[in-house]
Amino acid sequence: MIAALYLSVASQSTLVGREIQLLEREISLNKEENANLKTDLARILSYYAAETRGDALGFHSATSEEIHYLPIPGYSGREAVTLANDTNLSANFQNLPTEYSQSLFDWFELHLR
Repeated sequence: MIAALYLSVASQSTLVGREIQLLEREISLNKEENANLKTDLARILSYYAAETRGDALGFHSATSEEIHYLPIPGYSGREAVTLANDTNLSANFQNLPTEYSQSLFDWFELHLR
């Protein structure tokens, strides 16, 4: 009776172990297929492939004569981004030592005299 119970448990654990191996193999194959699909997608979306498809469809880069801008009432455009004030730049530049503000040629001229 104990031997039969042991054989039953051993066979069930063997079947479960084999099923785990099959599932791990399936996971591995799915990961490989996903990697291949990502590679194919990157190839399809690459600039060269898109340009080739566009050329085959008759597309070309727009020339300046083919570009038309549409005025939009009430839209004045983007404002320029100012990252620093001119006054702060001149104040900071005046505080720099001459070693940091002179060119290499000026340095050579100063030291070769």
